[in-house]
Amino acid sequence: MILAGAFAWAAGTIYFFFRATATFQHGSIVYWSNAVVTIVAYVLLFRRLLKIFGINPHDTGWAALLFVLPGMTGEFFALLNASVFLPGMRPESITIYAAFLFAGYSSMGFYALYNQQHARFSAGERDSQRAGGAAAVAVQHTSGRSGDSR
Repeated sequence: MILAGAFAWAAGTIYFFFRATATFQHGSIVYWSNAVVTIVAYVLLFRRLLKIFGINPHDTGWAALLFVLPGMTGEFFALLNASVFLPGMRPESITIYAAFLFAGYSSMGFYALYNQQHARFSAGERDSQRAGGAAAVAVQHTSGRSGDSR
C-alpha cells in the first residue's frame, strides 16, 4: 500500500507540476471542480486498491494511513521547496494547493473510517441476528416442551 501511495503521490505531483498554475490561479469554479474530481478519484483509487490487495474492511484505517503517508511526507518537502516543485505559482496559490492536498487526503481518511465502521456495524448486526435467532429457537424449543402435557 505504501508503494501504491508513493506512485499516486508521484503521479499527482508531476501532474500539478505542469498544471498547478492553470488549476489554482484561474478562479474558484476551476479550483472547486478540480477539487471534487480529485477527491472522487482519490476515493475510487483507494477503493480499487482495497479490492486488488484484498484488504479486510476492518483494516481500511491502516491501509489509508499507509497509502497517504508517502504523499503527506513528500508534499511536506514539496511545499517547503515550492519554488522548485511549483514554479510560477503565487504564494497565496501555494496555500490553496496545500488546502487542496489536505482535502484529498482527509477525504480518503473519512472514507476509510466510514468503511471500517460500516464493516463493524455489519458484523455486529450479523452477530446479533445470529444470537437473536439462536435465542428465539431456544425459546420456541423450551416453550414447546413446557406446553407438552406428557
